[in-house]
Amino acid sequence: MLLKRTNFNIPFKIALVVAVFLLLFIASVNYRMIKNLQNSSELVSQSLMVDREINNLFSQYSLMESAEFRSVILKDSTFKDSYIDYKLESDKALSKLYKLTESTPEQQLILDSVSVLKDELHSKLILLHGKIGASGSDSVVIANVKTTASLLKKVRSLKEQMVLEKEMLLQERLATFEWQTNLTPLTSLLLAFFSLAVFTIAFLKIRKDKHQIQSSQLLLGNIVQSTDNIMNYYEPIYNDLNEVVDFKIVFANECNRDYLGLDPEEIVGKPVSSIFPFLLLNGELEEMISSFKQGETRSFERQVAVNREKFWFHSIIKPMDKGILVVVRNDTEENKAHEKVLALNEELILQNSIMVEAKRMARIGSYTWHIETDTAEISDNFYHILGYDPEDFKPSFENYLELIHPDDRTSYEEVMKVVIETRQPPEHTYRVSTKTGNTIYLKVNGKFIKNKGKEVLIGVVQDITAEKLAFNELQKLNEQLKVQNSIFVDAEEVAGLGSYIWYLDNGEAILSDNFYRILGHEPKSFKMTFDSYKKFVHPDDLEDYITLGKETKAEGKSSINKYRIISKTGKVKHLQLNGQYLEKNGRPTSVGVVQNISKKIRADEKLRLRNLELKRSNIELESFNRVASHDLQEPLRKIQMFLSRIEDKEGDKLSEKAQEYFSKVTTAAQRMQSLILNLLSYSRIDSNHENFEKVDLNQVLQKVKEELAERIIETKAEIGSEDLPVVKGIFFQLEQLLNNLISNALKYRNQTLIPKIDITSEKVRREQIPENFFKTSKHYYKITIVDNGIGFADENAGKIFEVFQRLHQKNEYSGTGIGLAICKKIVENHHGNIHATSKLGKGTAFIIYLPA
Repeated sequence: MLLKRTNFNIPFKIALVVAVFLLLFIASVNYRMIKNLQNSSELVSQSLMVDREINNLFSQYSLMESAEFRSVILKDSTFKDSYIDYKLESDKALSKLYKLTESTPEQQLILDSVSVLKDELHSKLILLHGKIGASGSDSVVIANVKTTASLLKKVRSLKEQMVLEKEMLLQERLATFEWQTNLTPLTSLLLAFFSLAVFTIAFLKIRKDKHQIQSSQLLLGNIVQSTDNIMNYYEPIYNDLNEVVDFKIVFANECNRDYLGLDPEEIVGKPVSSIFPFLLLNGELEEMISSFKQGETRSFERQVAVNREKFWFHSIIKPMDKGILVVVRNDTEENKAHEKVLALNEELILQNSIMVEAKRMARIGSYTWHIETDTAEISDNFYHILGYDPEDFKPSFENYLELIHPDDRTSYEEVMKVVIETRQPPEHTYRVSTKTGNTIYLKVNGKFIKNKGKEVLIGVVQDITAEKLAFNELQKLNEQLKVQNSIFVDAEEVAGLGSYIWYLDNGEAILSDNFYRILGHEPKSFKMTFDSYKKFVHPDDLEDYITLGKETKAEGKSSINKYRIISKTGKVKHLQLNGQYLEKNGRPTSVGVVQNISKKIRADEKLRLRNLELKRSNIELESFNRVASHDLQEPLRKIQMFLSRIEDKEGDKLSEKAQEYFSKVTTAAQRMQSLILNLLSYSRIDSNHENFEKVDLNQVLQKVKEELAERIIETKAEIGSEDLPVVKGIFFQLEQLLNNLISNALKYRNQTLIPKIDITSEKVRREQIPENFFKTSKHYYKITIVDNGIGFADENAGKIFEVFQRLHQKNEYSGTGIGLAICKKIVENHHGNIHATSKLGKGTAFIIYLPA
């Protein structure tokens, strides 16, 4: 049996209804036309009868006239009876005409006139008949005859009208009859053709739908038989009370054989309860009966044992017209996979709990520091180590610095400077004050990684207070920690580490998952021994590897801690080894870690090449200094000397134009000398901090004022300053800094105002500084130099600190374009920052930050 559902074509239904409607409409039109044809035929027949009766009527009148005239002429009264017969016959004809022309008002009016003339004619003819045989009556008779003749003439005239009217009406009716005679067959033929077309289309559509239904049945049968689900159709079995008590299997597909070992042909026709007795155990048969009665879809799952193998089935019961369709899906694999996932989740939760507990027991915390934004995340256990609950405070460099023991803060800051500059975090130990006031020792290490294109410092911290207090006890805990660290897969991946346990008695080894990955293999993809590991060792390092094994077996350690391997993909990697000998379960064992230091090797090589390049640059710079200080200045001094002699001896003899050219040459020579001196000053500023000393900026300012005294007096400038701070730096560089800035203020003064220069200072915290630069100090001195000069457009604020950048033409203001570049280099050499703000015509402010 195949379960099917007919799908009617809605547009075809509509077309069929319209076709039937049109068929009925055309049939009604055809019937109406046939009826009209019949009416036209009757009207034509009626017209012919009217014609006959008209002829009959007026012929009777003619006969009456003839009879009377004969009686008058022949003076014979025997014609009286004939006259009476004619009169009666004419009356009958007139009555018929009245009846036949009831629908023709025009002819009725003519008949009315005929009736009047008829009566008048009868009276004259009767009068004429009475004069027959009377003496002296000829003249009267003749007069009556004339009158009668006149009346008959009128009657004939009326006859002609009636005949004419009759002919017109007859022609009209004949035309209508002819048109309807021609149209009625065409309409009938159209009806026949349309009926034939409708029934032909209906037949083709029914045939097409039949083929589609057969195809659908075949397709549905194939789907039912090829599906992976059990599909059975049941019809209810009723008891004597007309209650459903069971179902009869009407259809069963091949999946019954595949999953349950039941032959579909053998179980068809049998009760469900006898074939599937397990349906009686959990009320599932009652569910099926309820689904059938209420017309609701039901579903349930159950486990079935077939040939001692357990299967999970998901059943869906769908009520149909006369029974129920039961679709059973085999969910065995899904349930097994689900159970496996649950088991893996439980194992993962257990391992995670072990990991967290291990960290707690070992008092280890982890951190991630985003250097560019000075934000960090630390683990919950890191908070606990510090005596805080997780998220009690927002970690940052500044907040964490508050927790460092006061005696360790300076060294901690120096270490962090090294970390920032070299990107190589060293392992170091420092003290921290916890929330409860206790002092603990923390050991920290880390490394830089790339995260979303940015460098991030990650690492771990460990509370080693117990080690400091009891070294021997910590030694034991440290050995246990090394064993536990071998299972920390995530930490190994971040640090590029792999761990191993090498049993020295038989050479067997256990590698961590990441050690396998370093070798280019999937974790646990093969068993490892000391000898089988040789195939990974670089041929040039194989001898060292064999020596490492011999030394470790003999002494528990080896002097060899680096070698190369060739991974599965053929990539050469540099590994660094750090192992430790211990007894594990009574067996001599070497436990340790290896680290892939290939990047470090490449980085060291790049650093070495860069150092060589830096040395070459320094040599070139020193050569430039020599050239600038002697070779370039020597010819320039000779040029200036000869220019001076020419001016002294021949100056008066030069023409006015020659003197103008001579002045330009002298100015150009002076500008060139200034440019060489400034370039020399710029190149001599280095980043060597060894000669930093305490410098009083008040003394620096005073010396600058003395150097610029002549220009200050000349421009009548007013220089005001507060008590300036003492900073760490190089005296002559700071002097050059202030000299350049004050000289600029005097050079670019507003010619309409007295130059005013105000120098102020204040101490600020680094978080109060909006400018973006790496801040190594907690506090900074903010030194502001404000003038009332010509100013500049604020969009050029960054441009003015570039070498050889000028905002004015040489003929407007003298200068080389190096002065502010020297200022920037001096400030950055002192770990500070300088920037300027200005408005055109409103003066300029230079803001300098120097570490406090």
